[in-house]
Amino acid sequence: MHVSPEDGRQMAATLGCPVSSFPQPYLGLPLSPTKLPISAYAPLIRSFDRRLSGWQALLLSSGGCLVLCNVVLNNLASYYMCSYLLPQGMLESIDKRRRAFFWTGKDSCSGARCLISWDKVLLSKQEGGFSVKDLHWKNRQHSAQDLGDATSSPSFLDKIVHECLPLYRSITRATVVSGSSTAFWLDKWLPGKPLAERYPALFSHGTRPNASVAVDLRFIDSPSTPPFSTREAYRMLSPSHATDVSACTSWGLRLPSKVRIFSYLADIGRLSMRANLFYKGCAQSAVCAACPMQETGRHLFFDCSIATEGGVALEPPSRLMTSPSGTSRRRPRRQSMSGM
Repeated sequence: MHVSPEDGRQMAATLGCPVSSFPQPYLGLPLSPTKLPISAYAPLIRSFDRRLSGWQALLLSSGGCLVLCNVVLNNLASYYMCSYLLPQGMLESIDKRRRAFFWTGKDSCSGARCLISWDKVLLSKQEGGFSVKDLHWKNRQHSAQDLGDATSSPSFLDKIVHECLPLYRSITRATVVSGSSTAFWLDKWLPGKPLAERYPALFSHGTRPNASVAVDLRFIDSPSTPPFSTREAYRMLSPSHATDVSACTSWGLRLPSKVRIFSYLADIGRLSMRANLFYKGCAQSAVCAACPMQETGRHLFFDCSIATEGGVALEPPSRLMTSPSGTSRRRPRRQSMSGM
C-alpha cells in the first residue's frame, strides 16, 4: 500500500514473498482498505453449501431441520458479522439457502413449497414463528456488542462506531459510576428520555454536545434492566409482535419437535392439503379424493367420513372387554417370562 509498483517488487524480492492485491484473506476474513464487493464473501457462501451438501437432509424430520438451522446455519456467519456489516445481498443469499433447507432439505425451493412466509418463521415461538434468528438484526446486534466494548475504551474513531452509536444508545441506559464514559446530553442516565430530547433548545446552544457526565455500567433499557448482552440486544432490536395463542399451545406440548411443528401448521391451516395446493397452483382441484368436499385440514382430520373410519380403525383396543353375558371384564395380562 502507498508505494510504487517498482518499490513493491523490490521489497517483495528482499523479503522473499510474492506481490499480491486486495482483498487478502486474513484469519479467514477478507481484508481490504476499500469497500468489499459481494464476491469477497464467496468463502462464506461456500461454507454454507459445504455444510448443506454433507447433510442427508431428505432423511431429516422438520424438527431436525429446525435444530440444524438454529444451531449450525445461524452461527456460520457470526464470525464475519463480528467484523463486518454484511451487505443486504449477502444476507438474502444466506436466507435463500436457510429457507430452502428448512422447508425442502434442498439448496433452493419455490415459494409454493413454503408453508408460511419466511418473515413469520423468523418470529419467536410465542409470536407464531419458529425462533430462527433474523440475520439482519443479528448483524446489527454484533455491531452493538462492539459498541459495548468501544464505549469503555479511550479510542472512539472507527466509522462503524459513529454510525451505530445512536442505535446503541437507543436501547441502553447508563448507570453512572464515575460518569467518564456517559454522554451528558445523548445517553439515558436520568429517568425518561435523554436530555438532548427533553431540552432541545438548551441542547442547541451547548458548545460541548458530547460532554460526559463525569467507568459506568450499561443495562438494556427495559423494565427488567438486564445487563447488556448480544441476546438482550437482539431481543430489543427485533420488532415486537402480538403473542400467538395457537403457537404457545403447540410449542408447549411435551412432544418431539416434528410433532409440535406439524400440530402448529395444522392449527393455522398451512399443511399441504388440496385446498392450499390448489390455491398455490400446484393441484388441479381442491376437492377431497374420497368425497365431494373441499379438502381442508379440518375436513381431513374431523369431517371426512373415510378418514374418520380409518382413524377409528387405528385406535388402540380398550383395556375392558365385554363378555357375552353383558358384564365387563378386564383384559388378561400377558404373563412375564419370570412368571412362566
